[in-house]
Amino acid sequence: MRKPADYFFYLAATLAPRLAMFVLLIVLTRWMPVAEYGLFVLVVTVGEILDTALTNWIRIYSLRTEAGLNGLRPLRLGRLLVLSGGATGIGVALSWLVATMTEPARTFEFWIALVAYTVGLGLVRFAIVLLQIAKRHSQIAIVEAVRAVAILAAVGITADMTHSFFAPSVALSLASGIVAAASLAASFRTLARPRFPTVGYLAALRFGAPLIVTALLTWVMTWFDRLVINHFAGAAAVGLYAAAYAIGRQPIELFIAPLNSYTFPMLVRRYAAEGPVGAGRFQAGMLVTTCVLCVGAAVAIAVLDTQLAGLLLPEAYREHAVALLPSIVFGAVMISLKFFVFDNAFYTAKRNDLYLISMAIPAVVGAVTSVVMISRWGIDGAGLSFVVTTTLSTISSFLLSRRVLPFRLPVARIALVLTAAGIAGGVLMAVETMLAAGSPFVQLAAGGTVFGVVYAAFLMAFGFSIRSVLLTPWAQGGDEPEDVVDMAGVRPAGGRA
Repeated sequence: MRKPADYFFYLAATLAPRLAMFVLLIVLTRWMPVAEYGLFVLVVTVGEILDTALTNWIRIYSLRTEAGLNGLRPLRLGRLLVLSGGATGIGVALSWLVATMTEPARTFEFWIALVAYTVGLGLVRFAIVLLQIAKRHSQIAIVEAVRAVAILAAVGITADMTHSFFAPSVALSLASGIVAAASLAASFRTLARPRFPTVGYLAALRFGAPLIVTALLTWVMTWFDRLVINHFAGAAAVGLYAAAYAIGRQPIELFIAPLNSYTFPMLVRRYAAEGPVGAGRFQAGMLVTTCVLCVGAAVAIAVLDTQLAGLLLPEAYREHAVALLPSIVFGAVMISLKFFVFDNAFYTAKRNDLYLISMAIPAVVGAVTSVVMISRWGIDGAGLSFVVTTTLSTISSFLLSRRVLPFRLPVARIALVLTAAGIAGGVLMAVETMLAAGSPFVQLAAGGTVFGVVYAAFLMAFGFSIRSVLLTPWAQGGDEPEDVVDMAGVRPAGGRA
């Protein structure tokens, strides 16, 4: 049975933490000196690296192994506790070494902030995994919405009071950790007492080892440039780059990342129920939906780059942001296709070996191009390196993922999306010229509205249903009837296979 209201509630609420971080990354440019802002970004960046490498594989492993089961049994819960706690502990142990390498001038402050971030985010990941396994989407929504408000309040207050990176970084972690702890307390009241098995960890680690390596390779492709910038140009340059990166990438991923969190478990269940054929149809639909969301956002941002920078950023950031945005939005579309479509095939089919292969060469190229281009051209070189790395990694992921989940590439539907986005972009450029005398806010509001209306109109003229894109994003590939797909991602009895 479909539950569109629950779906929209879940989707809107899981947007909240991302939206909160986007707002903070913009607002903090006005509340902190550029160098302090750069250090705040580095804490978040390095913390995300540790979390992604050490704990994200546990979420994927748990969702994969619990697919189709009812409830989390005591032994499985105990194993999940050990894996999650151990991964977070390793992150804490590594944080001092990472801090000394990242920020030798203010190592102690950076280390404390990094430890707090690692523990806080580890609690969040574990709390959300329990709720995802239990399919409690409404509770996930509540937790994430409350966390978003807590983050905004805690970081905003401390940043306004201190104008330093340290207190806001710790406040961010404490706010997340407290909300996650409350969620965990509620979850454990509904679960049986955990039992801690002595076996099963080796199988989990065999599954996770390639994911840990690929997470580090992903870090090289997407975040390594900030550390290289910090090395060659200092924290202030990191701040300038990060502000442009936030404007260029965050809006593109704002909707597709939470959508992926919702649909990935459906892909796993589809694969378990129907095998590669059914999962391949699912992949084709998600590819089209990702293009609809990401390409549209990228075109709008690319045309309105000057207005976005003028409205959202202080004067010191604007010139750099406008120069970097074309590279960042292109790379953001590429990396969204990779992360939220093609890479899911490796996770679903348990082909982490192929995932590792798909990442290896792009990561090496990314590391080399980052060092070479940033050392020569500074943050402009980081933008160029981002384009090279993301393009190569997406092509590699696309080619290899289709070996495990082959699907008909919906070329015609993707071409229609690109055509609609191109027409809407042309109209937006005309509107931009007409409103050149207006304020950045007026140009953004009017231009964004016109773009959205024209883009949606041409999509509908080309046969897309906006409602179905939102409600059944996996059914947009053109070869799967939407009326027989329920909100759980599994066909009801009697549906056409």
